Amino acid sequence: MHLLSLLTFTVLLTLFALVNSRSWKRIESVKKKLNNVNGPTRRWQKIDLKNMTEEECEQYRRKYGINPLRAAARLQRLQKRGYRGEHRMSKQDYDTKEKIHKVYEEVIIEKPDGDEVGDLFEVNEMTGVSDLLVEGDINLTDEQFADLVKDDNSTRSKRQVTMLYPRWTNKNVYYYFDSSITPLKKQHIMAGINYIQSRTCVSFHYSTTAPNRIRFIAGNGCYSSVGMIGGVQDLSLGKGCDSIGTVVHEMMHALGVFHMQSRYDRDWYVNVNLNNIPVKQHYNFNKYTSSQATYFTPYEWGSSMHYSADAFASRKGKPSMIPLDEDYLFTIGNKQVSFYDIQLINLMYSCMCFHGPTCSHESVSYVDLVHSRKEKGERGFGRNG
Repeated sequence: MHLLSLLTFTVLLTLFALVNSRSWKRIESVKKKLNNVNGPTRRWQKIDLKNMTEEECEQYRRKYGINPLRAAARLQRLQKRGYRGEHRMSKQDYDTKEKIHKVYEEVIIEKPDGDEVGDLFEVNEMTGVSDLLVEGDINLTDEQFADLVKDDNSTRSKRQVTMLYPRWTNKNVYYYFDSSITPLKKQHIMAGINYIQSRTCVSFHYSTTAPNRIRFIAGNGCYSSVGMIGGVQDLSLGKGCDSIGTVVHEMMHALGVFHMQSRYDRDWYVNVNLNNIPVKQHYNFNKYTSSQATYFTPYEWGSSMHYSADAFASRKGKPSMIPLDEDYLFTIGNKQVSFYDIQLINLMYSCMCFHGPTCSHESVSYVDLVHSRKEKGERGFGRNG
């Protein structure tokens, strides 16, 4: 009897240990998933400029397309120049600005815990790459940078600007994937390519040998060159850069598009509040001249190429930029691609057909697309996006 009780106790103890072990494994599995969401996946590899040697910077350039020390030195020139704009507001605009500031400070939009797809400028700030790039995500060539820092009163012809930021020849864009691009990230990139290709007459072709081509890499952050700069140009979509809006945003840079709020007529649509922006970031809100960046579309608060209201802000809840039309306060910084984003590409590449049933890639005509998007209430038409 005693032996039977001992055996029974041993069996029960073994079963308890087994169940407990499995429960522990389940708990550890859940903890691991939670850590992946809220812990390690939110840890970013930040660039350490102070401890990088010239050789390490060159290795970084070969891998990610940016020489950190050179890029940081270039941006210091822009930081010293500071903000070079001036816009005198009317009494009505000032009252609107004060009203919107109050509303914005009361309503702060937070991303859900574990949201890996963040604002691209937030991602770049966390990785430190925003300190190497113009306007947070633009990797300019030396020639393009020299044009940017020219005196504001200097004259440039449209031809000169086109040579600095050339379109892709014959509307054909060539690209390939670096080994750092995972299968899942390829899906996101292809979704962005298909989105643009199905709505414009710009064609994308996979090629590892084309003289001029885009190399998609999973670098530290989200960034791109502007236009077809010649040779292999890097377009980085690192951790947190996977939304289709971010993918298309960087691809639009590669096609030659600048940020919406950098337009020369920007001040008629938004107000930049320098009091809420660190001094060293003021230059990010400078405007391009009409010759540097030509826009053929109306100003679009809902463009995927527009800064968010708190871009480069000193702290959360203090807007760096607000629309002068209060109905668009939470429209700017939209991750989705707007109708006018697509229209701009079509106009830049002279592939818009205003009449007739179809354009290239069997996309609908301009008129049909307008009516279709308005009926669906897609972003880019109504207020509030």
